[in-house]
Amino acid sequence: MDETAFLAANPFHHTIFATGIVDVAARRLLDVVPGRSGAVLAQWISAQEPARRAGITVAALDPFRGYASALRTSLPDAVRVLDAFHLVRLGFAAVDDVRRRVQQETTGHRGRRDDPLYAIRRVLRRGAEHLSEHAWTRLLAGLDAGDLDQQIGLTWIAAQDLRRIYTSAIPAQAETRLYEWMVHCADSGVPELRRLATTIDSWTAEFLAYFTTGGISNGPTEAMNLLIKKIKRVSATDSATSTTTDSDYSCTAAWTGRLTSRHHSEPGYHAWLRRASLTAWSGHEHLGAGGILRRGLPTEDPRCTHAQQGYNHGQNPVGAESPQESCQIHVSPPSLRCVVHLWLVRTCRVPYAGQSAV
Repeated sequence: MDETAFLAANPFHHTIFATGIVDVAARRLLDVVPGRSGAVLAQWISAQEPARRAGITVAALDPFRGYASALRTSLPDAVRVLDAFHLVRLGFAAVDDVRRRVQQETTGHRGRRDDPLYAIRRVLRRGAEHLSEHAWTRLLAGLDAGDLDQQIGLTWIAAQDLRRIYTSAIPAQAETRLYEWMVHCADSGVPELRRLATTIDSWTAEFLAYFTTGGISNGPTEAMNLLIKKIKRVSATDSATSTTTDSDYSCTAAWTGRLTSRHHSEPGYHAWLRRASLTAWSGHEHLGAGGILRRGLPTEDPRCTHAQQGYNHGQNPVGAESPQESCQIHVSPPSLRCVVHLWLVRTCRVPYAGQSAV
């Protein structure tokens, strides 16, 4: 399971999150439920049949205590596995934190183009095995010039060693390397490293479970969240239709052709995605509330009629339907000027019909 931002913040509501639950073995989406708390996950697990709950033996999660608590109480026999990607990201996030702090302490300002530490900010986030000879030269020169007390270097070594733990052949070797890594963090004297070590120490059981479960990860969940977001972006008639409300988190997709086996690969899916976008833009299609032009104002919003009047009041050859039809816009064909003007009206950047600018 993993949380994702389902609806972005706007003037009417804050960012709304949802929890995606995926069968990582079958790589199949099971459900998307509103919220990202442990209570939300616990309620979903409790609603499942006893036989289905008993069949869950392994659960992959990111380092979020809410999910861990829900799994511990609702599925006490399931093995909890900490996702490797999120853990490695914590290590490199510590490198960024130390680099920014040292930058402020030594120069008194944020990173600038000619600062040695700022110049190697991206090199610091690469794996050591991926660095070329030129990259190694840049890295060492930047650390020599800006890392006077070696705090960045020690943190970078810790981040690389954290990645190296995942190359362990057996669980005992991983446990030994984890202990050595903890000692390195404690002896470094870097506060960010000690905080990172404290965090990972509290997840030791979930961390080591990665090596006893065959490397289970949250990768399929992240991929499913990305796929849902891509479909939402290009949702339109004859491509995909996404229906989202504040209280309903269902996401339905309906396209002209079936998603056959040729789309199961990543390149095949992206090719289908591009064709769907071009078809929606080039044809005389009608784009609804979830279309390429994005969601219109809700029908109960009094500004809906004004927005349409203000839009039709301009010189653009675009007609709008009545407010009772969800502010659907007919684009025939769409032009960049029309799209920009519609966006300005809907975001109150230009006055409505009969309304003066503020």
